[in-house]
Amino acid sequence: MHTHPSDSHASARRLADERGANLVEYILLVALIAIAVIGAVLFVRGQINRTAVKAGIEVACADYPDEECDDIRTIVDHPDVDWVNPGG
Repeated sequence: MHTHPSDSHASARRLADERGANLVEYILLVALIAIAVIGAVLFVRGQINRTAVKAGIEVACADYPDEECDDIRTIVDHPDVDWVNPGG
């Protein structure tokens, strides 16, 4: 049984189309993962910043009585403090 040359051409074209589709799927998957990671970082960066500041305050206040650092702790625990842009 002989195959027609156009059959092999169609088969090669179909294979190329599948490879292109797989590439597009991988690109979309990588883009989705990147968006999820960026979203997660943006979501938790304020909390990470706040935790780092609180740890720094505790280290700085280690040699002082609690009363001297209570004002600073109150500011850090205040809900209106912007931990994403603390200077802005």
